[in-house]
Amino acid sequence: MKIGLGGLLIILIAAFVSCSGSVKQTIPAAAPAVTNSSPVETNTDAADDFDSALTEFRNTTMDIPFSLKSADLNLDNSKYYIKNQSIENFMKKSLIPVLTKVIKTMSSDKVVVISGYASKIGTEEPGKNFIGNIALSKDRAQAVLDYLLKNTGWDKSKFKIKFYGSSMPLSGIDPADLKNCRVSIDIE
Repeated sequence: MKIGLGGLLIILIAAFVSCSGSVKQTIPAAAPAVTNSSPVETNTDAADDFDSALTEFRNTTMDIPFSLKSADLNLDNSKYYIKNQSIENFMKKSLIPVLTKVIKTMSSDKVVVISGYASKIGTEEPGKNFIGNIALSKDRAQAVLDYLLKNTGWDKSKFKIKFYGSSMPLSGIDPADLKNCRVSIDIE
């Protein structure tokens, strides 16, 4: 006959009570099972929820394309589609839902990082008739952040922007290629 941990505990308590005549309270024969609800389990569950949300986010998220020398989001321009949909549809139907899951489950030491980039066309610093790739990449990141905040009501403190100019082209892509005119989103 197998006795579970709870049954063994009841037998031990009953044996102690019967050997010690000084105990005035009686222990019910069927004491409720004790569950371990320690903070470690809760934190593990929260970490699992975050990891799951982060995986889904990284599998869904794509770079957001921009036109040359522009920080305007091309929300409905078919030239800048992501996964065969407009940038606006991608952001509202794909990006915002998965990012919502990440934000709800991420710990307070994490932030959503929105990074802006530019192609090698133009100079990094401002010049005649051009704000420069560094300022342009910052404006692109800010445009995406502004869009997200406007369409979600999220707290701005959960975000940070970074901007790189043309210093970080896509791997295997010509630095002057327009594919480098983009914004990426990740979690740090």
